[in-house]
Amino acid sequence: MGYYTDFNINIKLQNEEEIREDLVKDIIKKLAEITGYEERTWDSYSPDHIYINGKWYESLEDMKKVSLAFPTLLFTIEGKGEEDTDMWIEWAKNGKGYHEDVKIIYPEYDESKMK
Repeated sequence: MGYYTDFNINIKLQNEEEIREDLVKDIIKKLAEITGYEERTWDSYSPDHIYINGKWYESLEDMKKVSLAFPTLLFTIEGKGEEDTDMWIEWAKNGKGYHEDVKIIYPEYDESKMK
């Protein structure tokens, strides 16, 4: 069965120039081709950001494939599932990538902050 996850994909060029709208459309077209999700399913509400809510279990492997088509781009994929602790981040660039789970770290008690 599975459950839904919010996927936020940030796009960064190596040379810090702005992401063109036509580039984002090309990335979405490639995402649709690789994942099977239709182009209209992907949302780009800013030039360097793509969003989808779905059951995308191969996100890292798929993004590594997408990144091969755009080798100068760094893709950062942030995922948040239905469970509060189901959060992670992935990076993909030029066919390579890796995954890290979230680490929630609370600060130590600090008496000086008591008011």
